[in-house]
Amino acid sequence: MKINLRRGLCQVLFIDNTWFLFNEQQVKVWDAESGKLEVSLRGHTKAVHCLSFDPTGAWLASGGADLAIKLWACKDHWVCTRTLSGHEHTISGLTWAASGDQVISCSRDQSLKVYS
Repeated sequence: MKINLRRGLCQVLFIDNTWFLFNEQQVKVWDAESGKLEVSLRGHTKAVHCLSFDPTGAWLASGGADLAIKLWACKDHWVCTRTLSGHEHTISGLTWAASGDQVISCSRDQSLKVYS
């Protein structure tokens, strides 16, 4: 399968026969078997640099150059339900606490933040 993107790719995740590709200002969700684009998650105003799923797979966090972390409801048609802020430079990494009730982010502003 070949997927053509207009600009460079930041990262790729492969989970449950689904590709999660992100570049520019969106996350694209592709069915790996058919090669069909399922949905484009839009909401960021600058490039997306990182993604992380919560331990249950119900939530996806995305972050990047717009200093925002978006929380997407995976099982509710990929609706963005919350936007987190607080960093002063590009968000470079995201993870979830093992309990799934906190998102932890790091940034080029040399800070780590924990959101509940």
